[in-house]
Amino acid sequence: MQTLKKEKDSLTTAATRVPYFACLLEQDNSQFESLLTHCELHSVSPGQQILRKGDSARLLYFIVTGSVDVRADGHYLGTLPAGETFGDMSLFVSNKRSADIAATSSNTSDTLVIAFDAACLGDLDDFSVVSIESKLLFYRLHNQRARWRLEKNRIQFPHHPFFARLHDLRDVAANDDRTELQELHRQAVELTHMLMDWNALGIDFGSVQGATGA
Repeated sequence: MQTLKKEKDSLTTAATRVPYFACLLEQDNSQFESLLTHCELHSVSPGQQILRKGDSARLLYFIVTGSVDVRADGHYLGTLPAGETFGDMSLFVSNKRSADIAATSSNTSDTLVIAFDAACLGDLDDFSVVSIESKLLFYRLHNQRARWRLEKNRIQFPHHPFFARLHDLRDVAANDDRTELQELHRQAVELTHMLMDWNALGIDFGSVQGATGA
């Protein structure tokens, strides 16, 4: 995977195409600039491996352009397009990657990804680097994305008993405070377990976009 050795403007421009950073720029420019110092822009050629199952996990990835394929134990779990995130499961459940991820081999050009060192998020109640507003935004968007991944599979397999678990998820009240942040984190862990459990069923999706995450 090639790290792009370009001017800061290249990373800045790429980040504005990612939902989290685009929203962050609108919300707090200083936080946007601060978090970019924990990011690198990478160019990945078609078919090139990015993550391997079992690898140590540290980075969270945002897809700027192109797409990636997710596989585990010989099963195709889905294709993630631009705007999606991967590597997020390891933030909440395990410090090991749960799937293999590679740039889609049929891509006609390189896939661009932003690698974000999520260690800067710190402990949930540590706001020395990342403000509570920026953390709330991160978790809100993460949980929306995770729920949508599950909903896409429920639409594809509407009678599968697994998805009864979605009905048990409680909505989190938007209070803009630490209580909301704690509830969002709890829900993020719960959603991550659900995504991993769905992936572990080993359903071969073919062209269907699966749960994924790694």
